[in-house]
Order: sequence, then C-alpha cells, then structure tokens
Amino acid sequence: MERKNSQALDYLYSPCYYHNQILTPERVLDKHYAVVKEATGKARQNYFWIENIRYGSTWEDTLDVYSYHDNVIAGRPIFVYLHGVYGLDLNKDSSAFAANTICENGGILIVVSHRISSNRPADRPVSMQNVCAELGSAMEIIFAVATRLKSSGILLCGHSWGAHLLSMMLSLPYSDATQQNFSMIKAVWLVGGCYNLKPLAKTYHHNYLQLTNDDMTTCSPVNCAKQLAKNFKYSGETLFNICVAEYDSPVFEEEAEEYFLSIKKRLDRNKNFAVELTQFLGRDHFEVIENLTEISDGFTQEILAVMIPLLPVLDEDEKYPVISLEKEILPLSLTGAEHGDRQYKKEISSKGKKNHVGESKGALW
Repeated sequence: MERKNSQALDYLYSPCYYHNQILTPERVLDKHYAVVKEATGKARQNYFWIENIRYGSTWEDTLDVYSYHDNVIAGRPIFVYLHGVYGLDLNKDSSAFAANTICENGGILIVVSHRISSNRPADRPVSMQNVCAELGSAMEIIFAVATRLKSSGILLCGHSWGAHLLSMMLSLPYSDATQQNFSMIKAVWLVGGCYNLKPLAKTYHHNYLQLTNDDMTTCSPVNCAKQLAKNFKYSGETLFNICVAEYDSPVFEEEAEEYFLSIKKRLDRNKNFAVELTQFLGRDHFEVIENLTEISDGFTQEILAVMIPLLPVLDEDEKYPVISLEKEILPLSLTGAEHGDRQYKKEISSKGKKNHVGESKGALW
C-alpha cells in the first residue's frame, strides 16, 4: 500500500477511525476506556490482588497479580495481559478487565504495565530499546511466579501496542535456562499489533518514541523471527495466534499477515507448534478486547478452552499444597530507583477481598 504523507499514516495507525459502531472516533475511545476501567474497578473489588511488582528500572515498569483468593492450590494456570495505548491513559490500573473471566474460572491474572504512552511529553521520549529490554525482566519474573506457584501453564495476550511489546518480549535473547522455561507457555494471542516500526517514524507515534534507525530494525518483531523460534526450541504443544479485527485499519491487517508469514515457516519446524492467523468477524479493534469481560464471547471461550484443561483436578480424598501469593510473589519485586527527578514511591502492597464463598469448607482458589 502506498503511504503518501504523514497525515494519511496518522489515520491508518489510529484504530479509532476504523470501527462498526455508530460513534465518532473520540466517542469510540471514550467508550473503550469506560468499559475497561469499570471492569477493572469491579475486579479490584471482587478479587484478591497484589499491585506494583517492580520488574524494571522506572516507576512505570510494574505488574499486578489477581486471583480469586490470597492462597491458591498449586498448579493454577496464569494468564498474562499487556495493554494498548490509543491516545488514552491506559495502564495496568485500567487493564484488569479480564479478571472476571480468568479468576472466576480458577486462573491467575497478571497485568503488565509499560512505558509507552501517547500522553508522554515530547521532552521525555521513551526509548523503545530500553522498553523491550525491561520487558525481558518482566518475562523472567512471570516465569518465576509460574515456578513458585507450580503453575500448569502460561497464556499470554497483548493488544495493539501491547501485542507489539509481547511479541518483542518473546523475541529477546535469553539464556538457555530461560528458554527451557518457554515450555511453560501454552498459548499466545497477539491482537491488532504493529510488527514493523519503520512506518511509525512518519506518524504521531514518533512524538513520544523518537525512533532511531536502530530502533526500527531491532525492535520490529518482523525482523526477530529467528530469535523467537530459538526461544521456543524446548516447547511442546503451543498455540501462537496472530489476530486482527474485521473492522480494523488495513495497515493492521497487512502487518498481521506479514508477521504471520515471517514466523510461520520457522515455528512450524516444531511439529507441536500451531501458528494461526485469525480475523474476528463483526468486531473492531476495541471490541475484541472489550468483550473479554463477557464469558459467552467467542474469544473468551477460545481462551478458556486452553486454560480450563490446565486446571488441577481436585479430589476430596487428596491433600493439595496451598501457596500464599504474598509470600511467593512480593519478594520478586525489584527495589525502586529514580526516574529523572521522580522517585518511585508507590508501596508494594496487596489488596482485595480475602474471604470468598467456599472458604468455610477449606476450599482455596
């Protein structure tokens, strides 16, 4: 597709202009933020959660963990979510909307924040290479959480910018020991992502990314297929699904197909690896993710179809190890560090309800 000028590119890389809703682009964004923020608020009322586990060098590099209970039976699957941007103030504090789906069905939800924000001041641009490097530390902490909880498997999902960052997180160079941990990954969903950064240098995204030629080469997932395949060399049966909405910008469709073709041949060498390209019919860029709040949604059901078979089978005659989330997860957080003239001051803490139905019978999630 010929891209003639920056205004046309801005339009193509602004998903709010491509939708099937009877709303203005601004209202599409407002609706999306309202949906995910409200659902996250409910998650924080209804589930146990631990906030601000520090994985990187700045106050923005944190993740939260959600569960039905503060104590869990060993073997619970983990669902990891990386949020998008969209010109909104999206972060982990508005991105736990899948908790009703994941926690209510016995899983653990991890929501990862990152530094990319379209609201970032032009005089404080983010370094894409630094963001990707820090996410490597997030991956290590996720593996550590899974190991400490004796998890039966990890499922990962990224949306829009979160899809790009997740694909890079899976494509960084890791030690052989960490690559062995990739066998815990059972499924990956990349939804509406950007996998080639070069065109973004001529868009409004450049205002807060300040992309260099090196950034565009090393941080474009389409260029990292070899390392991605290497990281998954010990993996068994794994689903890797690149997704796009029917009512999405044509550039997202192009990039999804380009990325799919770049990795399929390499990952297909592992006969247990399924690489798929999926289009969500009747949905736009935002609805795909918003609908993860609905248990009956098709995408939700696809995730649960992978997650539920990973749940431990409980027998009343057997005793199962019970693990404290606070005891196992809080020590993984890195210590704070200065970010410019700003100190990381938010205390690591755990919040949420600690008494749930079934507790009187000794049933622990």
